[in-house]
Amino acid sequence: MEQENTPEIAQVGSFRAMFYSYSLSGADGNFSLDPELLKLTGFQASFFKTPHSLSQIFHPEDRPSLEEALSKAMKGEKSAFEVRIRLPQGTYLKAENILIPILENENIKRIEGALVPISEEKQGKKRERSLKMDFQSLFQHVPVGVFQTTFDGKLIRANPALVKMLGYSSEEELISVPVENHYVNPGYRAKWLKEIRNLKEVRNAELKLKRKDGAIITVLEDSYIVRSPQGDPLFIEGILVDITELKKIQEALWRSEEEKRLILDSVEESVSLHDRDHRIIWANRAALQSLNLPLEKVVGRVCYELWYGSSQPCEGCPVTTALETGEYKYAEARSPDGRVWLTRAVPVRNEKGEVIGVVDSSLDITRLKRAEAALQESQNFLEAIVSNSPVAISVRKATGDLLFVNEAWKKFWRLTDAQIRELEGKTKGLKLTERISYLKEFAPKIEQMLQEGGKLWIPEVQVTGTGLRDGSWISIHFYTLKDNEGKVDRLVTMTQDITLQKMADEEIRKAKEDFLYSVSHELKTPVLALLSALEIIRSFPLEERPQRFLEYEAIWKRNLDRLMALIENLLDSQKSRTRGLSLNCKPTDLEALLKELVLDFKPNAHAKGVKIHLKVKNELTQIELDPEAIRKAISNLLSNAIKFSPHGGVVEISLQRKEKYAEISVKDRGPGISPEEQQALFNPFRRARSAEEKAVPGTGLGLYVTKLLVEKHGGEVLLRSAPDKGTTVIMRLPLKRARSIIF
Repeated sequence: MEQENTPEIAQVGSFRAMFYSYSLSGADGNFSLDPELLKLTGFQASFFKTPHSLSQIFHPEDRPSLEEALSKAMKGEKSAFEVRIRLPQGTYLKAENILIPILENENIKRIEGALVPISEEKQGKKRERSLKMDFQSLFQHVPVGVFQTTFDGKLIRANPALVKMLGYSSEEELISVPVENHYVNPGYRAKWLKEIRNLKEVRNAELKLKRKDGAIITVLEDSYIVRSPQGDPLFIEGILVDITELKKIQEALWRSEEEKRLILDSVEESVSLHDRDHRIIWANRAALQSLNLPLEKVVGRVCYELWYGSSQPCEGCPVTTALETGEYKYAEARSPDGRVWLTRAVPVRNEKGEVIGVVDSSLDITRLKRAEAALQESQNFLEAIVSNSPVAISVRKATGDLLFVNEAWKKFWRLTDAQIRELEGKTKGLKLTERISYLKEFAPKIEQMLQEGGKLWIPEVQVTGTGLRDGSWISIHFYTLKDNEGKVDRLVTMTQDITLQKMADEEIRKAKEDFLYSVSHELKTPVLALLSALEIIRSFPLEERPQRFLEYEAIWKRNLDRLMALIENLLDSQKSRTRGLSLNCKPTDLEALLKELVLDFKPNAHAKGVKIHLKVKNELTQIELDPEAIRKAISNLLSNAIKFSPHGGVVEISLQRKEKYAEISVKDRGPGISPEEQQALFNPFRRARSAEEKAVPGTGLGLYVTKLLVEKHGGEVLLRSAPDKGTTVIMRLPLKRARSIIF
């Protein structure tokens, strides 16, 4: 602090009170000074830029008092203190420095000041008059309500700001109203008078007042006793600041905070606010439930003691890390009761950017972690099964890129990891059916599966065009896996080598054919003999036939015909594989042929509870064909349709003329055939899985022989079926038969 000798005090003489003002809303130069003060001190107006620059005109020992008074003024408090003004000639003038903050809309707009020279006693009256004038000026213009009352509470003065605040037109009108009428709580006035008599002042008292129009306002009151220079009490003076809008804002903020609290209490996460010493300031309902403690027993305690029973912060604690680094921190932690928590620590900063605490948000993920462990165990178990399975298994992306193969897959294709990577590099970007040539014929079905999902079974296909195991026969199962959006994401294939099975099946088939051919020849002779004998007996008059024979004649004839049809099928099958089939073609009426067959099969159908319907859509002229061969072909279809139809079912036969061929279709309502089995049924001795499961009698030659006979005529056989939807077999015979080749 600047040191000076005891100053010489100048006589007041004719010095008068000097005013100054400092506005808080302006830029540099917002200081307004009395010209007399500038003249007295010898300073230029440009020197004064802030209230603190004013201290330069005072004695150094008085400067702290000015700084303190300025601080009070910035807080809305007025003050008065003595200072010594330094004059150019080195002497000092004693004066009283009065500082009054001026408010506007509850904010300090400027600071008003007055330097009143302290004269000798003979000038006391003049100074008193000056001070009264100064006070009156401030009283009239200050933006806060100022009042004066007697010691019994009667209002004697009210400034314009207070008159306006309470909604009256003049000071006189306001004073004429009993003071008690202004208070929402009538008992407050008596309490206020008692308190001010005992304590000499009332500070920051909040109360509610009624305006003239009945509206309620909230004010903040500062009141004190004004005394004479001799210390005698004169009256009570007070300041009222309207804080109604401020209270509304505070209430809105409180409601906002309450809404936030309700939201935080409704979430499942444990949320708590910690200070820099890890002490809990607040915790939501979930946090309190996890501790089984009320809020009052949690606030003020350190988190590591409450949750973990420790006397020191936990190692790797996210709260500690967030406090030290000022950054978000995530971590998993296990509490002593075995629960697992996912914790997020978010640093809280003050307006200066300093970390003053942390919000700890923790979610109980115990069940999730257990589910993850169970899933991992399941994945390990599945991986062990897949890795050690004898079936060749691979997993691909929907695009065809290979993701995984097991050891059986590598062994089957005789490839090393390096060779697999090399092949993948060469075929990258190609579709699965473009990468694997032997799957091209199944491309539509595979593409449909990759679009819609599901599974596909290719019972048998021969490996070709790969250079790897070419000539082998394999069976492939495809399964699709979908992502979270329901799109096919993965394709699992399970491949089995059925080469040896195919070779064994072929040997069995040949042996079966040879055996059946031999049996057929052996059976044909006695069957023909029985049929001949039956015809001879039937040629006798009825009265000459034995009665028992008459009872079984129809059954005998039907079964002999069925046995003969079977033998003919076996022989036709064998002929097609040895010396070939020959046809005896002639103009034939197909409609008449079909009507005969319907009559022939009606007894069989009736016994099964099945009806046969024939429908001819347009007339057909006679076409050239072998009637016996076509009779066999249609008989095979009718026999199958009746066998597989349920009781009460209907077999529909239709005949219609197309542009270049006659079309015969036989439709039943049986169990149907899966798409994977349909093509194989045209092979000899192949039967549908549903036929074997239901033990339906048959040899598996019917469709095979039908196809041989129709193709011999230059036609084709089509099969349309689906599980539980029945089966339709379509025969197409050319209207003009081309010259056939014996096969």
